[in-house]
Amino acid sequence: MKRLSATPHCAALSLVLGLGIVGCNQSKFEDIRGEMVDDDGDPDDDDSGGEGPGGSGREEEDVACEGEDDCGPGETCVDTVCQMQRCQGGPYVSGLPLSPNLRFFIDREFVVADSTATDGDFFIDGYAPQTGSIEYPGSWNMGSTAVVDVVGGDFFGTNPELFVIASAGSSRIRVGGIEEEIEIDVGFQPHALAAGDTDGDEKDEVFVLGQFGNYAICGLDDRECVTGFFQNGSGRDATVGDVDGDGQQEVVLLLENAGDAVLFVLELSGDAEDYQAPAVHDLIAIDAGDPDGDGVDDIYGLQAGGTFSDAQLHSYTAMGGTVGLLGSQVVDDASIDLSFGDLDTDESDELIILREGSQIELFRGVDGSSQLSAEFTDFLADSNAPTRIASVDFDGDSPRSHLMNEEPVLIPGDIVPVALGLFPPYEAEFSDGEASVSIGRAESTSESYSDSVSLDMGIDMGVSVGLFDIAKAGLGTRISSSVKFSETQTFRQSIGTRYSARPESYFEGEPYGVVTLTCGCFHAYKYRIEDPAGMLGDGGDQEEFVLMVPVGGSELLWSTRRYNAMAEAVGTLPVMDVPYQVGNPDSYPPGPEKLDGSPIPEEDFVFTSPPSILISDAGSSGFRLSVGENMTNSVSMSTSIGFRVDLSSEIPLIGGGVNFGADLGVGWGQGYSVRVGESAFFGGNLPPLPDNPDTPEDEYLDHAYTTMPFVYREHYTDANGEDAAYYVVSYAVAQE
Repeated sequence: MKRLSATPHCAALSLVLGLGIVGCNQSKFEDIRGEMVDDDGDPDDDDSGGEGPGGSGREEEDVACEGEDDCGPGETCVDTVCQMQRCQGGPYVSGLPLSPNLRFFIDREFVVADSTATDGDFFIDGYAPQTGSIEYPGSWNMGSTAVVDVVGGDFFGTNPELFVIASAGSSRIRVGGIEEEIEIDVGFQPHALAAGDTDGDEKDEVFVLGQFGNYAICGLDDRECVTGFFQNGSGRDATVGDVDGDGQQEVVLLLENAGDAVLFVLELSGDAEDYQAPAVHDLIAIDAGDPDGDGVDDIYGLQAGGTFSDAQLHSYTAMGGTVGLLGSQVVDDASIDLSFGDLDTDESDELIILREGSQIELFRGVDGSSQLSAEFTDFLADSNAPTRIASVDFDGDSPRSHLMNEEPVLIPGDIVPVALGLFPPYEAEFSDGEASVSIGRAESTSESYSDSVSLDMGIDMGVSVGLFDIAKAGLGTRISSSVKFSETQTFRQSIGTRYSARPESYFEGEPYGVVTLTCGCFHAYKYRIEDPAGMLGDGGDQEEFVLMVPVGGSELLWSTRRYNAMAEAVGTLPVMDVPYQVGNPDSYPPGPEKLDGSPIPEEDFVFTSPPSILISDAGSSGFRLSVGENMTNSVSMSTSIGFRVDLSSEIPLIGGGVNFGADLGVGWGQGYSVRVGESAFFGGNLPPLPDNPDTPEDEYLDHAYTTMPFVYREHYTDANGEDAAYYVVSYAVAQE
């Protein structure tokens, strides 16, 4: 090795064992563009200095096995090869990622409640909107008592939806549309009904409002109600919707207080508080809907017309913990009730206003406006003076998924390398000790493994072959938006890498490093789609999909020799040819380069300005590259890994194959990703190279060198034929 000047090039030099970052100027390293640069950054034609012998470093390592006894700790015998154990811990716990009975692209119809009896009985009449008109499928006889109100909903998680009525003079609510008689006594005379999923169980509850401020929230599947009373107003009407955009539905009440109409938002989940505001207008009925398809329901209210004023439809927002008016528009003076519902599977709600005289008018949303556009009016020829209206999917043609396995199936994910740590260059013959390399999390109060260098795992979706085109066309996005998140169940986990390693003396002269292997563990939940009407398109009915929920994982630290032997044997992992010899600085390159000697693309460097370190003659020299302290390249901080698991034996699918989520659209394809966290660091220690007073030469002057540690992302092609990567801690040695 050419002799360096004895004058240090560093602005600061670690002279005491264990000191941290050493700040240095570059000294004749090749820069990341492949040119030689002097201290001042100018090109220099002097590129002399050997790289050393290098070599593959793959000595014979016995990874063949016939049983578990042939493998080492943390290993298992798979296909006659000792491999990393996968998912041997536990117990693993997860929550349902999706409702057991989730509907997609809801296609509702509507029902009206007659106020006049026909042959002594009162009827609920059903209608199906068509393009520019409506059809009349039929009616349900509700008996000899007038219906006070009607509401539709998904009360039992099965097709079709049903409706619930309240009858005059009765404290009971009753389910209609089925032969089974289901009634609940709420303890007071209902005045208005509303329905929605107020507790997040993907089944609708019925909200019952009394005329004098009493109310009940009833679950029909368990026949139980929670009751309460409002001190600040008597009841006029009620609706349910996600009016504040938090993903949970709220109850909105139209109350009367001292003769004035008040809109009251009742929060039933979380720590949010109830809030209210004057309606400003004298509303007679309300409903909540999402006519613009933005995922947030607005509140719409009807104001009756008078002698000197027109009837109006007013829209309100309840975002931000307050109720505010959005806009108003004139409607027909005969308007008496209203109902929102997605009537054409476009994931935006349409509005139907019921008029006196058995007429309805259908409205659609206008992009970027709270105003609604009237589309058509029609006459309900088969109804008898209806006064209440509600939307409901009474023909049950909305597609629905059903959970097929009551208990999740534990599925191991692929084994992937996360990081390769090479040992800093040191003179084995003259240095006082050995070098070390460290990878992991910097000093931090965080306990999250994602802060380290980690394998990140997210919930992923796999679909049967027959469902792939349908899922890609929008079903995958719909499922993604329905996946639940809560404080008690998370759908992202990380397996972090934290280690410090030193080479043993018998590795000196060998190409050698340490590899972190990781794998994720998942719970598989399988769902089957029910789509008898073909709403999703051809082939959707009875097809299946699987949601993979991460539940943990493990890591293993291996030598490159044993790892490479295993990688060659299994054939699906990258072989890591280490060309640098432990304890031989001459074997390291003069500038940053990949393991195979090719240039490193600028976007694959993790740190944009790696330090240079002059070896000391008096104490250990340490380096520490921390994400929180050094400039990083955001592009290189994360790489998605093609997700592949074997479901064929544990949870077989119709169609004989599974496509995972990378090609399905928004929210998928993140089953695996290798990333550098916000508190991750890469560090190392170089032993001093002292002068031996018993020899005539000065070993430090003869053998001193400057090294540059750098971290980059090494790409490879995974078993799926897709791009993957792991992180490498490597070094360059300046030649002078």
